[in-house]
Amino acid sequence: MRSLFIKISLFGLVVCAAGQLSAGTVGFWRFEPGATRADSSGNGLTLTRTSTDLKVVDRPSSGSGSYLSIIPQTGAENDGVAHLDGLGKRFYVADTNLFDFGSNAFTFETFVTPTTNGFQTVVEKVDEWRMGINEASGKLTLSLYDGVSEWKTALKIFDGATSFTAGNDYYVAAVVAPGVSNTVVSFYYQNLTAGGELLSDVKTIAGINSLNNSAEPFNLNGNIAGRSMDYMDEVRLSSGALSQSELFATFPELGFGVLSRVPSRMIPAETGWI
Repeated sequence: MRSLFIKISLFGLVVCAAGQLSAGTVGFWRFEPGATRADSSGNGLTLTRTSTDLKVVDRPSSGSGSYLSIIPQTGAENDGVAHLDGLGKRFYVADTNLFDFGSNAFTFETFVTPTTNGFQTVVEKVDEWRMGINEASGKLTLSLYDGVSEWKTALKIFDGATSFTAGNDYYVAAVVAPGVSNTVVSFYYQNLTAGGELLSDVKTIAGINSLNNSAEPFNLNGNIAGRSMDYMDEVRLSSGALSQSELFATFPELGFGVLSRVPSRMIPAETGWI
């Protein structure tokens, strides 16, 4: 299954499935060679790094950080990745009103590779919201700040305590939709190393119906070594609640999880995949 992902650029379905980025894209950081920290959304939200120790490197052909060679939603080639190396350093963007969602929904998605650090910060808008993964417990979490003194958290464990094994590659996403009195969080998870299906679940954060607004920056990765990941790639933040078919790890015309369910008879023999 891994080879199916890596060689997807040979598959004709990429051509018919490639689409444009969502009109609601706030920021899309691809970590590509020649534009290492650039924002592909068109909003000019170029990343700054807290240390030159943070590197953008060529995407490994296999193993940790190899992710996908082609992004299914757009058909774009994926040639570079951010190597965080468990250092506790961050990429960040200064606050802007584009990050002020209030009572409106938003979607965050990315590829990640955990270290053995236990809880690791994926993204954090201080005093607003954050996403984390836990290599020890397998938890995927999304937390919202209540604007006073408390963080409230939704969590999901998709594959037991081994949901986030150090050195393996994963796709994670959260669709955050504030309601009248609560906020609904739709989690998405895919084990890219194992070639697994795209899995999802819906949780609720009670008592919060609007996101707090702070002047703090938008941060990627943990700020101490004990909360830092190994690799990260293809970070997209969107305004609005994206559907499964709009997530960048899916084919828009074919539905979610299609890569793990393509029948062998659909694969052209001349490509030599099998």
